[in-house]
Amino acid sequence: STPEAGFPRDYARHSWVLIENTHAWLGRDELGFYAIDAACPHLGCLVRPVENGGFTCPCHGSAFAPDGTLTAGPARHALRYLMVDLDSDGRL
Repeated sequence: STPEAGFPRDYARHSWVLIENTHAWLGRDELGFYAIDAACPHLGCLVRPVENGGFTCPCHGSAFAPDGTLTAGPARHALRYLMVDLDSDGRL
């Protein structure tokens, strides 16, 4: 089944929320919603948002820009973007 993240009204703009049933960070800005894989591509640890808007891996120090681009290793790949859509009931 497709994972759900609730209704758009439940999310503030300029925020990241961990959607645990998908292991993804859901973000919202003035353009809409987007999601980034929360698993570091190095060894799968859960990345966390940092003040500059990017992400860091607490296990081995990989760093990622707000768009998921790799900025520091040991990871060798960017974080994956995930599709966000509305279902027929208006839920993410």
